[in-house]
Amino acid sequence: MGLMDLTERWLSETGPSALVMEEYLIPVGGRNVPIFPPTFAPAKGEERSKEPYVLDELPDGRTTCIIDTVESQANRMEILFLKELAHLVPQIKIKAGNKVINLLEAGHRVADAIVRYSTLSDKITEAFEEYQKGNALPMARIAPTSLLFGVWDSRETQVKIPRMIRSEIRAFNVDLVHRAMQYKAPVDYVKEGLLTEEELEQKVKDTKVGSLLGFCDVPSGKVVGGVILRENGYILRQAVFNLELVRDLNTRDETLKRKLQRYILALGLAVLTTPQKYYLREGCHLCRDPSKPPTSWQVFRNGVRQEVRIDYEEVLKFAESASKEFEVEREEIIAKFLPDKAREKIKSLKSKS
Repeated sequence: MGLMDLTERWLSETGPSALVMEEYLIPVGGRNVPIFPPTFAPAKGEERSKEPYVLDELPDGRTTCIIDTVESQANRMEILFLKELAHLVPQIKIKAGNKVINLLEAGHRVADAIVRYSTLSDKITEAFEEYQKGNALPMARIAPTSLLFGVWDSRETQVKIPRMIRSEIRAFNVDLVHRAMQYKAPVDYVKEGLLTEEELEQKVKDTKVGSLLGFCDVPSGKVVGGVILRENGYILRQAVFNLELVRDLNTRDETLKRKLQRYILALGLAVLTTPQKYYLREGCHLCRDPSKPPTSWQVFRNGVRQEVRIDYEEVLKFAESASKEFEVEREEIIAKFLPDKAREKIKSLKSKS
């Protein structure tokens, strides 16, 4: 079945609930090389853990560890609309002082403070309010990626737009490993008569000046050094594209409704099939596992799973056609951050406290 036939099926009310894409990854250095998961700050009131990874042992003895969170994956995918896929979405920039920030770079998307307190504010409020009433068209005209990756207008209208695309990278069957480090000063500053021991022993915030400034040998001791795959371990990136939410998109015009749904579907397929860089952070550089090719499945409400093949070049042609049909704004839009509007909001919050 070709892509055009598949997309028509996916937009049909009897179509599948979701498209599930799975990709197996390995460290670029090989399976025996440790990788470093993300670390997280402790919960409020808790001390920082000596093992700051999200690593869980399951009742059957298996372990699982987060390698890249849903939120991080969304940010990595959304940024593709600044690069390879830039021609498919509006390019809106906000000038704040000497800085110019693209809407696609804003952490809270269209609900981010830099956008909400700009000259776009009224349009954004209208887009959220219309979405709440069942009309997704204004939001798609301004920020279609906020429909794809979700957004919560927590500071103003309180409208929540759920994620259509949820992607996460997890490692399964891994073991925690440790490392130790040692900094050795190139010169014995005391022995050479350059500095005194008393000077180096002085403390700033409970840390010796000599260690703080790098004048002394500093051993780190035993610390976490990442996770390593067991013999049966693997790293999986799973992305779920909720087709139910695409079909739920509505407008006040039946003709525009189908164009909108095709456009958002096309954007989702484009961002999911565009090759990603899997250098996630220092010590976590991944690549595809050549022994396990990526797979895509359409999953129906009754649980039936059917494998589908999706060609990247076909997807790009479909996305370009859908964006043209939807008449995406091609001109770059420059908005301006409004400090006075932000100050007004700050004052109103102070008056309530």
